[in-house]
Amino acid sequence: MRKIYILIILIGFCPFITFGQDTFSGKILSAADSTALPSNIELAGADGLAFKTHTDAKGMFLLRLPAGTYHFVATAVGFKTYALTVTIPLTRAFVVSLQPADNQLNEVTVSTGYQLLDRTRATGSFDKLDKARLDQQVGKNILDRLEAIGNGLTFDRTTSSTGKFSIRGTSTIRGPRDPLIVVDDFPYAGDLANINPEDVESITVLKDAAAASIWGTRAGNGVIVITTKKGKKNTPLAVNFSGSIGLLQKPNLRYEQRISSADALDVEQFLFGKGYYASQINSSQKPALTPFVELLILNAAGKLPDADLALAKAGFAAHDVYDDFERYVYKTGLNQQYALSLSGGSEKHAWLISSGYNHNVDNLDGANARQNLRLSNNFTLLRNLNLNTLFSYTAGKVTAGRPGIGGITSTTSLYPYAAFADADGNPLPITKNYRAAFLASPAVAQLLDWSYYPLLDDQYTDNVTRLTDLMAGFDLGYKLPLGFKASLKYNIEEQRTNREVLQGLGSYYTRNLINSFAQVGAGGAVTYPIPVGAIMDRNEGRLRSEQYRGQLDFNRVWPSHRLDALVGVEWRKAQSTGVSGRMYGVDTDKLNTGAVDYTRTFPNSVTGSAAYIPDGNGLSQTANNYFSQFVNLAYTFKDAYTLSASARADASNLFGVATNNKWKPLWSAGLGWDMVKMPFFKAGFVDQLKLRATLGFSGNADPSMSGVNTIRYQVNSPYTQTPYAIFDKYANPELRWETVRMLNVGLDFSMFKARLSGSVEYYQKHASDLFGIYPIDYTTGVGTTVLRNVAEIKGKGLDLQLNGLILQGSFTWGSTLNLSVYKDKVGKYYLPSVQGSNFLQANATVSGVEGLPVYSIFSYRWAGLDGAKGEPMGFLNGQPSKAYSSIISGTKLTDLVFHGPALPRYFGNMVNDFGCKGFTLSVALSFKFGYYFRRKGIDYTNLFA
Repeated sequence: MRKIYILIILIGFCPFITFGQDTFSGKILSAADSTALPSNIELAGADGLAFKTHTDAKGMFLLRLPAGTYHFVATAVGFKTYALTVTIPLTRAFVVSLQPADNQLNEVTVSTGYQLLDRTRATGSFDKLDKARLDQQVGKNILDRLEAIGNGLTFDRTTSSTGKFSIRGTSTIRGPRDPLIVVDDFPYAGDLANINPEDVESITVLKDAAAASIWGTRAGNGVIVITTKKGKKNTPLAVNFSGSIGLLQKPNLRYEQRISSADALDVEQFLFGKGYYASQINSSQKPALTPFVELLILNAAGKLPDADLALAKAGFAAHDVYDDFERYVYKTGLNQQYALSLSGGSEKHAWLISSGYNHNVDNLDGANARQNLRLSNNFTLLRNLNLNTLFSYTAGKVTAGRPGIGGITSTTSLYPYAAFADADGNPLPITKNYRAAFLASPAVAQLLDWSYYPLLDDQYTDNVTRLTDLMAGFDLGYKLPLGFKASLKYNIEEQRTNREVLQGLGSYYTRNLINSFAQVGAGGAVTYPIPVGAIMDRNEGRLRSEQYRGQLDFNRVWPSHRLDALVGVEWRKAQSTGVSGRMYGVDTDKLNTGAVDYTRTFPNSVTGSAAYIPDGNGLSQTANNYFSQFVNLAYTFKDAYTLSASARADASNLFGVATNNKWKPLWSAGLGWDMVKMPFFKAGFVDQLKLRATLGFSGNADPSMSGVNTIRYQVNSPYTQTPYAIFDKYANPELRWETVRMLNVGLDFSMFKARLSGSVEYYQKHASDLFGIYPIDYTTGVGTTVLRNVAEIKGKGLDLQLNGLILQGSFTWGSTLNLSVYKDKVGKYYLPSVQGSNFLQANATVSGVEGLPVYSIFSYRWAGLDGAKGEPMGFLNGQPSKAYSSIISGTKLTDLVFHGPALPRYFGNMVNDFGCKGFTLSVALSFKFGYYFRRKGIDYTNLFA
């Protein structure tokens, strides 16, 4: 009965509640064509009350709310957000026309991996590349598409064909250089080649500390945030297909100048006359000699007339091995990429399924095939409860092709007159490890054929790597009252690799190893400790990463204020394991293997020296755990002033149990001021003019390092047949994270209704506590140096981005220019040696010289040419000299000539987009200059050694 009375009282109050409210209605239209727009409506009162609704099919909305002043916001997909202050009750009809969002900078949102930010309110440095821009580029993986369009990015290809890329220069000396890669809000542990570029919706580059410090000790090198495509609710079925085919031209093998066959023959004849080959001729190891040197030996012994020698020399001189490389080895490559996606959505469910297939064949017939499958779902479970799920699967297969330049070897190097085939194209053998005279001896005739045929060898080797990558995760979010949202996120990734190398009996490697251990008895009987058959090597790797994140967001808008904040914790575990093994005497038809005795040594059939048969077995495992706490907030006043701050503390198992070493607190702060919103600003042609400044700290860590003693177990000792261990890392209690401090000042601008827009930013960074060599007491027994946090880098730079819409109408022309300037120097570094030759080894090695660029180019002082013979001269003890060995051993760092940095000081790109009647043409140009590199010169070590 009591409940009935309460219900009657509440019903009685309803008329009074209704009487205290007013009706607020209106209509939302498109400013382009005055059609009704499906829009979301939000009103926030000064007392904290918030009201939400959406328009109907006619663009109408209706709300009942108390009288007062409210902040009104209307949003629609593809249109600019409309906001103003309204007073209820209204005195006139309320109709809003939304402007299309095309070319409007203030509608761009950027992702940090933790939240989406309106770029107009962001204080940090971001560079966002949308799908339209990415699709204009061609590349086998997503990073290949960034090189010609990114801002502040530079690629270094001096060390490999794939290259290394960095954001705003170098932030470490001996630590990991790669930026952190984030895919759909979580760090990505796998191979980036597994990500289908067609699945990517956008990429955001976090360049300064305010943008990247939310990622803490992994953000010192910058952060790349990749957002993949998702389905949209209330959309019909959409089918998209894309495909591309590209040809990969042969490399220019003659770009590097090499000695000609005729000159090489003259050198060999000169060296033979000086007795250079005498030690090799008489060596018990029977080292390989070139065919012409073998003929010189016969000629010297009177077994080959001079005329025949001259005729043979002329025949050798007429042949160039690079003709054979071009004719028989290198081919035109073919790259194929295909992608298919389907998406759609209802009121409470959005979905997307996509698949991709890539098949690339390189110039050496090496094949790389990859299949991708990806599923994305968004469910509205309850009114305020939303669930996002993600599943992706990648399967890849890499098949090695033929060996190319550097893969086909002979003596110390491949002699330039080597012939791979005769005039009819029949494969020919070339000299490999041993002298032809030795291989023709009766003792060797009993063994397996020891000839090396470059054009046939790859046919007996199957080198295949298979990869699978599985990634799944969910994001469960619940909208709470007063602008709060709680979310729980989980991500798991597992990547497996399986490499199998089967080298058949026809493979030179297999025949060479079997023959090397062959035992020839007194009666000529041959026994093979390594069974006659194929050799199979297997390597299996497994990488597993799990990540959990709990996060609470707060987003609230008042008439003159806006507050966006988040706080959360996350835990991440990464584990990798590896297994390797070898089998001898493999018969793939019968599935048999042979038995091998690894416990004893066998005399080498050539030299007689004792050696163990290599087993190739091994196990490895690493595990790293990380725990983090983070907070981020941004306050905006009157859409003109923005204050941002973030803090994060990371803990890891890398540095022992001491709390002051495990935890690393990092923070950032930023200010933004949009001058266009100020009453005094009267320049109507300016759409945006925002000044921003940030200061913050991020970090870097090397998972392979440890602050405590670690040991590594080896395979069984061949002497005791029991396991044994060696010290892998020695106790280093002072080891800690590297730290990068960055100051960034930027100006964003937009003019003439976004016809001209862009940004200019100046930054300074100070990387301290960097891993570097430090001397220790050599009596400790662990060496003379140890890695500690003792190094320092100072850098500064400028990033400029200009966007221009030059022509509009039936023919359009838009242009984007990205230009970056960067300069760094070593602040602190210990040099264990100042021997000059140590600084002349390669193009991009750390110089470590305080006050000079991290990567520097040096050279010996040049004293000109000798007037008598035209020979080059250097300096020794301040005087011109041709004593080359003494110059190399006697030159110190202070005697060298410093030229400049080995990495570009100026770099960037320019993209021009032309459009006409539905057709578009995009032309991209990348550039870099202001640096030095060392050209390959004459290397007599490769000519004779």
